[in-house]
Amino acid sequence: MMRFCDITLSLPVMVMALGVAVALGPSLRSAVIAMVVAWWPGFARIARAEMRTVITSPYVEAARVLGAGRWRLMLRHVLPNSLDGVYVQATLEIGGATLIMAGLSFVGAGAQPPSAEWGAMVETGSRYLTSAWWISVVPGLLITITALAFALSGDSLRNRNHPDATLA
Repeated sequence: MMRFCDITLSLPVMVMALGVAVALGPSLRSAVIAMVVAWWPGFARIARAEMRTVITSPYVEAARVLGAGRWRLMLRHVLPNSLDGVYVQATLEIGGATLIMAGLSFVGAGAQPPSAEWGAMVETGSRYLTSAWWISVVPGLLITITALAFALSGDSLRNRNHPDATLA
C-alpha cells in the first residue's frame, strides 16, 4: 500500500487533480473527488508514521500486557493518539486545496456557472482586466488571503502541538 502511495506522490497534485476532474466531467463533485484522489496518499503516510510511533509507546504496551485485544488497542489507544498529525496536516493543506479548487474552476474543470466559485470568478473577470480589473483581482486576493490564513493557522497548530518542529 505504501508503494502505491509513493507512486501517487511522485505525480504533481495539480496534474493528477486535473486529470481526474477532466475524466469525471466538469462539476464541483468531480473537483472534490479529484482533490481526494490527489491528496489521500500524503495523509496515509502521515497516519501510518504516527501509528507506528504510538504503537511502540509504553502505555500501549501496558494495555497489551493487561490483556487488551487488538481492536481495543487500536480504537482506544492508538487511533485517538495518532490523529494529531493528520489534523495538523489537514489544516495546512486546506490552503493548498483552496488554490487547487480555484485552479480547476479557472480552467473549466471545477464548479460550473451558476455556482459561485472564486476560480470561475477570476476566469470570468480575466476577460475584462483592462476595463474592470477588480472583477478578477478581488476573488484572487480572497483566494490568497484564505490560503495564507489556513497555512498560518496550520503552522500555529503544529507549533503548539510540536514545539520542537521548525518550518520546513
